[in-house]
Amino acid sequence: MTDPELSARYRNLLVTLARDAQEIGQEVKTMRLAESSERATNKRNGLRTIINQRNRQRARLMQILSRNTVALRHFFGTINPDEIAEEEIVLHKV
Repeated sequence: MTDPELSARYRNLLVTLARDAQEIGQEVKTMRLAESSERATNKRNGLRTIINQRNRQRARLMQILSRNTVALRHFFGTINPDEIAEEEIVLHKV
Protein backbone atom coordinates (compact mmCIF):
# COMPACT_ATOMS: atom_id res chain seq x y z
CA MET A 1 0.00 0.00 0.00
CA THR A 2 1.13 3.50 -0.69
CA ASP A 3 1.12 6.36 1.77
CA PRO A 4 -1.97 8.04 0.25
CA GLU A 5 -3.88 4.76 0.50
CA LEU A 6 -2.93 4.30 4.14
CA SER A 7 -3.72 7.92 4.86
CA ALA A 8 -7.19 7.59 3.27
CA ARG A 9 -7.91 4.40 5.21
CA TYR A 10 -6.80 5.94 8.50
CA ARG A 11 -8.92 9.03 7.84
CA ASN A 12 -11.94 6.86 6.98
CA LEU A 13 -11.43 4.86 10.18
CA LEU A 14 -11.51 8.05 12.25
CA VAL A 15 -14.68 9.21 10.48
CA THR A 16 -16.32 5.83 11.11
CA LEU A 17 -15.39 5.88 14.81
CA ALA A 18 -16.83 9.38 15.18
CA ARG A 19 -20.04 8.34 13.39
CA ASP A 20 -20.41 5.27 15.58
CA ALA A 21 -19.96 7.37 18.74
CA GLN A 22 -22.55 9.86 17.49
CA GLU A 23 -25.06 7.11 16.62
CA ILE A 24 -24.64 5.45 20.00
CA GLY A 25 -25.22 8.80 21.70
CA GLN A 26 -28.46 9.27 19.77
CA GLU A 27 -29.52 5.73 20.60
CA VAL A 28 -28.93 6.35 24.31
CA LYS A 29 -31.05 9.51 24.20
CA THR A 30 -33.90 7.56 22.62
CA MET A 31 -33.62 4.77 25.18
CA ARG A 32 -33.62 7.28 28.06
CA LEU A 33 -36.94 8.63 26.79
CA ALA A 34 -38.33 5.10 26.56
CA GLU A 35 -37.05 4.32 30.06
CA SER A 36 -38.76 7.33 31.61
CA SER A 37 -42.11 6.32 30.13
CA GLU A 38 -41.79 2.61 30.96
CA ARG A 39 -43.95 1.50 33.89
CA ALA A 40 -42.69 -2.06 34.39
CA THR A 41 -39.70 -2.16 36.73
CA ASN A 42 -38.08 -5.14 35.00
CA LYS A 43 -38.19 -3.48 31.59
CA ARG A 44 -36.91 -0.22 33.05
CA ASN A 45 -33.98 -2.02 34.67
CA GLY A 46 -33.26 -3.82 31.39
CA LEU A 47 -33.20 -0.51 29.54
CA ARG A 48 -30.85 0.95 32.16
CA THR A 49 -28.49 -2.00 31.68
CA ILE A 50 -28.46 -1.47 27.91
CA ILE A 51 -27.97 2.29 28.36
CA ASN A 52 -25.00 1.71 30.67
CA GLN A 53 -23.45 -0.75 28.22
CA ARG A 54 -23.90 1.69 25.31
CA ASN A 55 -22.42 4.54 27.35
CA ARG A 56 -19.34 2.43 28.10
CA GLN A 57 -19.06 1.53 24.41
CA ARG A 58 -19.32 5.21 23.43
CA ALA A 59 -16.73 6.15 26.06
CA ARG A 60 -14.29 3.62 24.55
CA LEU A 61 -14.81 5.08 21.07
CA MET A 62 -14.31 8.60 22.40
CA GLN A 63 -11.14 7.47 24.17
CA ILE A 64 -9.75 6.09 20.91
CA LEU A 65 -10.55 9.37 19.18
CA SER A 66 -9.01 11.43 21.97
CA ARG A 67 -5.78 9.46 21.68
CA ASN A 68 -5.54 10.47 18.03
CA THR A 69 -5.84 14.26 18.40
CA VAL A 70 -2.83 14.96 16.17
CA ALA A 71 -4.33 12.91 13.34
CA LEU A 72 -7.75 14.50 13.86
CA ARG A 73 -6.27 17.98 13.60
CA HIS A 74 -4.22 16.95 10.56
CA PHE A 75 -7.14 15.46 8.60
CA PHE A 76 -10.06 17.59 9.80
CA GLY A 77 -8.67 20.68 11.52
CA THR A 78 -10.72 19.91 14.63
CA ILE A 79 -10.98 17.36 17.42
CA ASN A 80 -14.77 17.68 17.75
CA PRO A 81 -16.28 14.22 17.02
CA ASP A 82 -19.59 15.72 15.89
CA GLU A 83 -17.88 17.74 13.15
CA ILE A 84 -15.74 14.75 12.15
CA ALA A 85 -18.81 12.50 11.90
CA GLU A 86 -20.23 14.80 9.22
CA GLU A 87 -17.19 14.33 6.97
CA GLU A 88 -17.49 12.18 3.87
CA ILE A 89 -15.73 8.84 3.45
CA VAL A 90 -12.88 9.16 0.92
CA LEU A 91 -12.83 6.46 -1.73
CA HIS A 92 -9.32 5.77 -2.88
CA LYS A 93 -8.73 4.12 -6.22
CA VAL A 94 -6.67 0.95 -6.02
